Amino acid sequence: MRNTFLILLLSITALTGTATPALGTNRRADINHDNELDVGDVNTLLDEILSPSASSPMLDINEDGAVDVGDVNIILELILNPEPYYNPAEYISGTLPVMHIDTEGFHTIDSKEHYWQATYWLDPMGQPGVAPIGDETHPLPLQIKGRGNASWRDHTKKPYRMKFDKKASPLGLPSSKHFLLLPRADEASLMLDEFGFEIGRRINLGYTPRQLPVELVLNGDYVGVYFICEKIRVDKNRVDITEQKDGETAADAITGGWLFEIENYWYDATFSIPERESNTLFITTHTPEVLSDEQLNYIKTLLLKMIDAVYTEDKTDETWQNYIDIESLAKFYIIQEMMDNVESFSGSCFMYKDHGDDTKIKFGPLWDLSMALYRERTGGVVDKPFYDVSESELLSSFCNNHFIPEIVKFPSFQAKVREIWNGFYSEQFMSSLGEYINAYSMRFREAGASDIRRWHPTWSNHYIYSDNAKKDFSRLEERCRWLDSQWNENHD
Repeated sequence: MRNTFLILLLSITALTGTATPALGTNRRADINHDNELDVGDVNTLLDEILSPSASSPMLDINEDGAVDVGDVNIILELILNPEPYYNPAEYISGTLPVMHIDTEGFHTIDSKEHYWQATYWLDPMGQPGVAPIGDETHPLPLQIKGRGNASWRDHTKKPYRMKFDKKASPLGLPSSKHFLLLPRADEASLMLDEFGFEIGRRINLGYTPRQLPVELVLNGDYVGVYFICEKIRVDKNRVDITEQKDGETAADAITGGWLFEIENYWYDATFSIPERESNTLFITTHTPEVLSDEQLNYIKTLLLKMIDAVYTEDKTDETWQNYIDIESLAKFYIIQEMMDNVESFSGSCFMYKDHGDDTKIKFGPLWDLSMALYRERTGGVVDKPFYDVSESELLSSFCNNHFIPEIVKFPSFQAKVREIWNGFYSEQFMSSLGEYINAYSMRFREAGASDIRRWHPTWSNHYIYSDNAKKDFSRLEERCRWLDSQWNENHD
């Protein structure tokens, strides 16, 4: 049997002139761990099939529970038709820290449900203020899996969720086990989230995720610029509220410790509740995640009361403020308007509520601004509220902004928006913000060129992420000038 396979492989290799492929993502089939993918690996696998040993499970390349001809076929296929390899030595810019991650068995991360065991190390690459974490010979353990919805489904440059074995402070971020690796694959500047995040910090919205850029090497392949970003969760350094236990039933305990979001997709939602005009509000709870009947009844009842109060015909009735913190909502809303985020209040709209009968729902943290400035980037309008997408059949089809168009009808909310806007907005505010955005985007200017060469080799050499960040900021400025004409109490 073994001889038949080897003769076949050698014959095919001789006929095709196939050389030993570079490893990269092909490393999972290098079962001899000699940094070569060749006949030796096939020979080892055939010996294992004919005489199984205790190491057999480690050689189950296709993970079907058996070491057999299917695993041999994978090695043969990779020898004859290797997957593309992006040698880090040819791509790493040397201008950003580099994070190296190897999954167990060098398996592709192809699931959002299943965590892969992996190791990582962080090379500062001489960047000031960045401490190394582990090294090539002493990597540290972590678990990693896919994350996201459209960003996972629609792009080959995938987003990931990491869980470190021990708390760490990558790039100086506050210590935690829980971080994300975000590719920003759907953005021309990689900066839209940071635009909104920084505005949130400057107007004191509350906790806003921190993120910093790295270059990522995954299973030996260079995969470009990523952002190590804090995962939104209940934590003293993140959403600092009382944490509510899964399955809690005590009446007092279930009044708070809620972290949840309005969700675009019904299949990811924890539950749904009816809104108005045949609308449905899909809600995903992050804390708690697994709900008792008491918890589910409490949060559903609370949100239904909130919706009833918002949709009152009498807009002088302030009952809605019994449920919603107007300060956080007004700040959250202002940022969405500044960014013209047409998808806001449709999905990735986070809210939280601390413990107590008298606490209110607060809006935030900010998340997923990838649709921000979409109309400005596509030559559309800038002089409409973000939720008025009537000019676009496409946007109208998926941008359901739920209750916010109703809330803006309340005179009290309009007054709060103007009060906050006039308290911070100025030419000086925008100038300082522009300086921050420019400095941040310049951090990955050279690494961005490597990222484009890796993922978009047909793009023009003149396509530069940081230049697009400047263009997006100009669009933001134009948008804000229009908002100032609407909200500035001294405007002519």
